[in-house]
Amino acid sequence: MEVKQCFSVAGVLYRNGSAVLKNAIEGIFLFGISPLLDAKRLKELLPLPLQQLRYRACTIHSIKI
Repeated sequence: MEVKQCFSVAGVLYRNGSAVLKNAIEGIFLFGISPLLDAKRLKELLPLPLQQLRYRACTIHSIKI
């Protein structure tokens, strides 16, 4: 439950935040939690916009997800 809440807060901050905050979420938060998201159960807790953002980033950098 705490993980889902954390991911939800990150999603709200990304949607409503400044460009600096969005860059931080893209570059630090999503990168930092990527190893945890290998577990399908955790990946599904990530809000859809952040899932899509992670997928695009991994595709651009040719990272297997």
